[in-house]
Amino acid sequence: MASEYRDEGVPFLRSLNVRPFRFDDRELKYISDKFHIKISKSALKPGDVVVVRTGAPGQCCVIPPELPEANCSDLVIVRPGPRLLGDFACVFINAETSQSFVRSEQVGVAQLHFNVGSMKKAPLSLPALDEQHEIVRRVEALFANADRLEARYQAARAHVDRLTPALLAKAFRGDLVPQDPNDEPASVLLERIRAERVASPKARGARPSPPAPLPRGARGGIAPPPLGGRGWGEGDPSPVRRDGVAPRNIPEAILAHMQPGRDYSRSDLCGALVLSTSEWTWAIRELKESGKVVQEGARRGATYTLAA
Repeated sequence: MASEYRDEGVPFLRSLNVRPFRFDDRELKYISDKFHIKISKSALKPGDVVVVRTGAPGQCCVIPPELPEANCSDLVIVRPGPRLLGDFACVFINAETSQSFVRSEQVGVAQLHFNVGSMKKAPLSLPALDEQHEIVRRVEALFANADRLEARYQAARAHVDRLTPALLAKAFRGDLVPQDPNDEPASVLLERIRAERVASPKARGARPSPPAPLPRGARGGIAPPPLGGRGWGEGDPSPVRRDGVAPRNIPEAILAHMQPGRDYSRSDLCGALVLSTSEWTWAIRELKESGKVVQEGARRGATYTLAA
């Protein structure tokens, strides 16, 4: 389909051009007249109601008069008859009742999809034409009021944005409140503070005590697991750093880093969290025994995922 796009020609609508209650001409594509005739089954005219099928299923708008001729892809086309106003159909389909029906009929996992067959069986409350006109008029009045409120909000926000720098400038000049003429200027106060710092001797802080010596051959980090041919397990104390610093909660750090549904290798987690071999061995055993992490495979080819 992309090979048929042209710089100009017949407007070609896609899902991203349909927003609730409005047509969006951003990133609008065009096709040739020849291709438009070839796919005339999906041709559009003003007053048609189009419903998104893929991506954001159920979003709906009416084709405006400024599109006297157009075509489309991946949209459900609803062509109102004599008993149905296009604008009323748009209001009804965008309403929560119809959107709930669309959600119940969606299919697909990676990308949601709404089938034409589901649209054909969608329930439609069809009042008399004069009532449809009145419903549309009231909805348009509500939208107009919302637009006015948005304009007032934007104007007030722009005023606040201009006002804030002016208030800060007045505050720094001391213009916000009456000033005492007997107060010394800030420059004099700063100069006096500098002079006091130069005149006063520097305080000598306590010399820090040297750290406790490490065991022979140790390089810091986590102490190795207990002797006896097994690692840290149930009943063993958590790893203690040889330098005397309390260790971070390594299992919680691993859980916070992992995302649901994603597989991680040992190198992924050790590299991201800067874990030593003993830290990793202890932490992953704790997580597997508690049922919070699931291991697939063995040894270097093993992967780890969050338990469902």
